[in-house]
Amino acid sequence: MTENNLRGQYQQSTLQIKSYRLQYMLLFIFLIIVIYLTIRAFNNPFPFFSEYIILVSTIIIVFYHIVKRFV
Repeated sequence: MTENNLRGQYQQSTLQIKSYRLQYMLLFIFLIIVIYLTIRAFNNPFPFFSEYIILVSTIIIVFYHIVKRFV
């Protein structure tokens, strides 16, 4: 019985570690997108409306994940 519990806890912790890695990887990708679009929006005198939409939505998603994770 104890061996089964230990196996279950190991599998659960392994899955949780993979989930955290995926979350941090996605957060890092979103952060790179935000930085790129911010630089592009300020350097380009006539940015496209779609870039603003992507930038705002990415900032909202990153902010949501940061608040959800740390608050």
